[in-house]
Amino acid sequence: MAQVDADRPIQVYLHSGDHKGSDNRGGVLANVEQIARILAAIALPVVIAVVGSCYTTQQHNADALRTTAEHTEELHRDYVKIAVGILQEPKSQDDADLRNWAIDTLNHYAEVHLQKKAVTQLQSGESILPASINLSAASAQRPSTSNGARVYILMTDQNQEQRAAAVNRVLSANGYSVYSPTLDIENQQHSELRFFQPDDAAEAAQIANALKQQGIVVAPRQMSSVLPKGFRARHFEVALGKTD
Repeated sequence: MAQVDADRPIQVYLHSGDHKGSDNRGGVLANVEQIARILAAIALPVVIAVVGSCYTTQQHNADALRTTAEHTEELHRDYVKIAVGILQEPKSQDDADLRNWAIDTLNHYAEVHLQKKAVTQLQSGESILPASINLSAASAQRPSTSNGARVYILMTDQNQEQRAAAVNRVLSANGYSVYSPTLDIENQQHSELRFFQPDDAAEAAQIANALKQQGIVVAPRQMSSVLPKGFRARHFEVALGKTD
């Protein structure tokens, strides 16, 4: 067994690896933070572009739906004009099918249907519609859809049809072009009047006030402040909420 020299000094060597490990960990964290900043700078424009694209697509789809609704309403109005014109003429020997079509058309689009007796009289030719019914003149008196304000009614569900009809009556009486209500709102809680240009804020307030006087409360709301100047100017949406 080796003998230990009591007079020989004992040397202790301290390993500096712990300090190097700490330095290495700090360097790694710094690198990770730098990489994260780079990725964030790259991803942010992509996220903005995707969100903007989704918003634009949604707006285009909504505009397409409204355009389709406008064309459909014009077509329905033409059907009613033709039907009224047929029933304003005396009955002839071979127009029974045509008169039946006209009666069915009026009943289809009318809120109040013709009574059974009136239907029978119109079918037989015993009665005709009065010539004073002039739908062409009524259409000419409607506000221009190209230059006037447009109001679209948006419902949450079919149970709001009576409220939508009340909105239509009030705004039509005030000279606005009001389009048939559509079901395209999801989770709309409170009724609001949407507008899209800052210059339309005063008119939106006037519309809201006209509705309020008839017991219909809607809060004006500007949908976006970044839309191009003139985009959807004087276009309004009455969005009926679930809880109002």
